[in-house]
Amino acid sequence: MTVLTQPQIINPSKLPFLQAQILQQIYLNLSEHNKTSIEELSELAGYPKESKILADAIKMLNNKGFIEGDLLLGFSIPENCFDLFSKIVKRNDYKRKEYSENIIKFAESKDDTPSTLFEFEQTISDLNKFGVIHKWYDYLEDFPYSLIEEKIIEYKLKPESLIVEPFAGSGTTLISANLFQCNSVGFDANPLMTFISEVKTTWDIDLVLYKKEISNISKRFVKEIHNFDKLQLDLGFINVMPKKEINQWLSSALQKEVILLKNLIDEIKNKKIKNLLLIALSKSCFDASYVSLCPGTTFYPFREKEDFWDLFTKKVISIYNDLKHVQKHNHYGKSELITDTCLNARKYLKPESIDFIITSPPYPNDLEYTRQTRLELYLLDFVKSMDDVQQIKRKMVKGSTKLIFKE
Repeated sequence: MTVLTQPQIINPSKLPFLQAQILQQIYLNLSEHNKTSIEELSELAGYPKESKILADAIKMLNNKGFIEGDLLLGFSIPENCFDLFSKIVKRNDYKRKEYSENIIKFAESKDDTPSTLFEFEQTISDLNKFGVIHKWYDYLEDFPYSLIEEKIIEYKLKPESLIVEPFAGSGTTLISANLFQCNSVGFDANPLMTFISEVKTTWDIDLVLYKKEISNISKRFVKEIHNFDKLQLDLGFINVMPKKEINQWLSSALQKEVILLKNLIDEIKNKKIKNLLLIALSKSCFDASYVSLCPGTTFYPFREKEDFWDLFTKKVISIYNDLKHVQKHNHYGKSELITDTCLNARKYLKPESIDFIITSPPYPNDLEYTRQTRLELYLLDFVKSMDDVQQIKRKMVKGSTKLIFKE
């Protein structure tokens, strides 16, 4: 007797990106009893509808046992994929999703005591070593927070000494310098990085107003997200970022969540609070995206990631707690961020004004820094096109063969 068995499906997290992307769209369409068209897949993946690449990807999904059928007759789900189907649909169903209200509870709580970070009275050294402020927006190539303190002590730098960081990145040098009452100047050709560094070195925030703004946008987000399709919103980066790229980074549900929250944050009048929430938004968006930065920039639609709204909740609460700790100490250095290559430093610095220089320069390792920050550059409106991205790349000190251009 012959026993027919369904093909053993592989782990979906190991699917090539295009196959994973197509599978997710087919499953979402099936959940709403809609057929999947080649035009839809073409727009999603950025390939011509006549492309053999698309046809082969669908064929491979059939061969691997994830789907049955075809574009003409429609698809169905093999029995052994029902659990995967349910998981994908649930993760992308923003209309019926229950969004945590922990952020609202935090914003409306009367307790102004920050969460316990230490079991003892903290010093500036403790704050720096444990990454207070630093972790708001960490970066793949950060160096140890304690390094700056060690060098300040080793070289006997005094309060108001000027430390220069030629490649500011996410602000590690500037934050540590300011904590230890040194002044700092940071250069970076990438406007996203100078923005992040400037926000992370701005600590005179009205925390009562901060919680009030969080309460307002959070209540509106939880209420309005389920009716996203009926809202009149500025789609911002969705309209200007190449479609193929944005679909590589973000699921359709995450795109909607991010757009709504960005619109709500943009309404905030207080610039310092608005900027804090923008970096919380962009970092949470990045962490919830499909991307992995090691090695290179790769994308995994089925890899488990923490929920965007939960990430945002944790981020805004941690920012509040860090500022409560830092504001107990009222003597800090001052920082200045300059969006330009450090090769032009003479335009901005007086002769013999520098006391110390410390940096982590671009390495010859083929890391493409504008590629790694592409999502945030578009999301926060620093670029509107790939031409804008190219202009940033041309200003950067070249540490990678991917940054070489013919002029």
